[in-house]
Amino acid sequence: MAHNLGLLLSAGGRGTEAEAAYRRAVALWEPLWAAHPERVDLGDCLAWPHNNLGTLLSAGGRGGGRRKRYRRGVALREPLWAANPEWVDLGYGLASAHNNLGTLLQASAGAGRRRKRPTGARWRLGKRCGRRTRSG
Repeated sequence: MAHNLGLLLSAGGRGTEAEAAYRRAVALWEPLWAAHPERVDLGDCLAWPHNNLGTLLSAGGRGGGRRKRYRRGVALREPLWAANPEWVDLGYGLASAHNNLGTLLQASAGAGRRRKRPTGARWRLGKRCGRRTRSG
């Protein structure tokens, strides 16, 4: 499966080849999903390479298409999750896509702006979901 190949290539530091594999996975899944929209698993399988391609592009500092990829993953999964809330993995994928899109949008909004932390406060990374909490 091209999507799994993309994961392996990405983990091995072969970003250009991973990108090609993710794009190939999208090209393979898209017509299957179009022909069988009742198949929840196909929609989920199409959403994963979109999400992972967005992440790969983000990690490589290449802006082209990241937002589009995350939004496509969300758009694919939203109606599937609404109709199939018992599919836990589908909910996980949807949450992951929303999280990645939110992180990207937050970074875009903060680009070029210097953020100041409150003086006299020490910040530590929270134990849950990377949330920042104040201490001391």
